[in-house]
Amino acid sequence: NVTFLQHQGRYLFLALAPLAYLVVPGVWLLLAPHVARRLAAGCLAAAAVALAAALADLDGFTRWDALTLLALALWLGVAARWPRWRPLWLLLPFWLLAPFSLWTLVRFLIPALTTAVQV
Repeated sequence: NVTFLQHQGRYLFLALAPLAYLVVPGVWLLLAPHVARRLAAGCLAAAAVALAAALADLDGFTRWDALTLLALALWLGVAARWPRWRPLWLLLPFWLLAPFSLWTLVRFLIPALTTAVQV
């Protein structure tokens, strides 16, 4: 294993449920309107910095970084605007994992498998 890079992410599967019990209450607190507004403003500022760094071709920064921060700012801003629907905003990222998984399957996994079979 010294020369071959092999990630061992499968060992984290058992820790997913206990980690969720720790993460969800924290996200619930972050979605409080007064906290979410401040975080949304901070994410917008960070998105602007990340986009400027990506456009300046600085190593380690891509436009995806800025887009991710912008989406996070939008999510927090909407959660701050409509605090009554706080449970919906908490569950929204988890609901979006299903279409994201399908997209990654079609975009990355299937093409990688077809090129591996041809070789």
